[in-house]
Amino acid sequence: EADVLNNIGDSYRGVQEFDTAFEYYGQALDLRTSSGDRQGEAYALNSEGGAYLQMKRYPEALSHYEKGLALCREVGDSNGELGALFGMARAASALGDLEKAYSHAETGLHIIESSRAHLVHPNLRTSYFAAQQESYEFAIDLLMRLHMKNPTAGYSLKALEVHERAHARSLVEMLSESGAKVHSGVPQELADREQMLQERLASSIDRQMRSLTKDAWQPAALEKEIDRLSNEYEQVESEIRSRSPGYASITQPAPRTASEIQSELHDDRTALLEYALGTDRSYGWLVTRGSIHAFALPARGDVEKLARRFYGLLSSRNGSSGNGAETKGPATGIRDRDSEVEQLAESLATMLLEPVADALRGKRLVIVPDGVLCYIPFDALGQPGVPAGRYTPLAATNTISSLPSASALPIIRMQDTKRATPPKMVAVIGDPVFDQADARVRRAEGGSRGAKPSDADLSDHPETRAATTAALSRLVFSR
Repeated sequence: EADVLNNIGDSYRGVQEFDTAFEYYGQALDLRTSSGDRQGEAYALNSEGGAYLQMKRYPEALSHYEKGLALCREVGDSNGELGALFGMARAASALGDLEKAYSHAETGLHIIESSRAHLVHPNLRTSYFAAQQESYEFAIDLLMRLHMKNPTAGYSLKALEVHERAHARSLVEMLSESGAKVHSGVPQELADREQMLQERLASSIDRQMRSLTKDAWQPAALEKEIDRLSNEYEQVESEIRSRSPGYASITQPAPRTASEIQSELHDDRTALLEYALGTDRSYGWLVTRGSIHAFALPARGDVEKLARRFYGLLSSRNGSSGNGAETKGPATGIRDRDSEVEQLAESLATMLLEPVADALRGKRLVIVPDGVLCYIPFDALGQPGVPAGRYTPLAATNTISSLPSASALPIIRMQDTKRATPPKMVAVIGDPVFDQADARVRRAEGGSRGAKPSDADLSDHPETRAATTAALSRLVFSR
């Protein structure tokens, strides 16, 4: 009954009928209190805190979240504790106390990472962590706002490290889900024991959570069992780490600190650009061996609008879809699209690269993209600082590569050392045939050789041959 009453309160809160919402929350809270349901009482207090937060009555929100937090800790409800902490963080942020807000958020991030580690199935870990990305985004925004108030206190470095924590964990889940052989080199009996302890620990935690509202709950016995299993699990993990560093680097990555990221850049000619998109503001970091510069960017929506259009035009450049450009003929339609692509490339360069343009000249760039930026070929972006209408691709002056996270770089390097070096280099440069009418196509009986079907509506770009010749010349002279 209390669950239903609380849910009705949530529904009224959702349509901003707060007086009615509080009536139902109050009824739910009375039932929880009278029945001795401490976990439910905490849930009701957190719900009221959320309503006050939505109403911008921040002191009342803090008061209710603090009471809910105390009860959640009393009964061991980590999910409720997490909700209360981030509610308190948002209220403190709105009141201007950014230091206190980040303190609450950082405690919440530790709970997220601890809870993720206790989920046994890879799919559950992946979905749980994905659902918590907003929390990391909020913590990064807090740190960057603190950085703007006090640029010399190191808050921007902490923000970079928090972003790496999110990226490195996501990389682990992707590697596991893709079937990476993460147990390679680990003795089977040790891997089996690790799996067994994971399952027993998860089962014990599940029994603890399910028994919280029962009279027969025996917290001391369950907590003692969980502590024992946790200690055994940590011992097994330590043994795995010592016996198989490669395994540990994939399944238990220690996200790089800011100084460690700098140390991975082998010379002064290399720079790492890392991006974090956010709802209200986005951020970037330019990392070199000698410095780390943080800068603000527009909100995620503004970045996505340009990036999606840019990606869409590149993807459909030779296709039949578009803004009616193909009605002018294949070559004219392509030129029209290329003109818009160049404009978008310049606009994206102004947005993403302009804040650090001077530091990028002549650098080897390592890009760590975020969100929709993972689809953008940074090589094709314009040169930052170049006047509009004089499009020159970034690749003309910079060597560019990308990484899923800066913490992945040492893993990749470690794996590279195990690969055999190819005895020869191969460069493949082509001027492709798109149309059956191309003069280079030699028709054979029964069809054409090497040609695309005519219904693909592809045409040779008028400058493909010149670009191919230029690329070949650069390769030959560089060798």
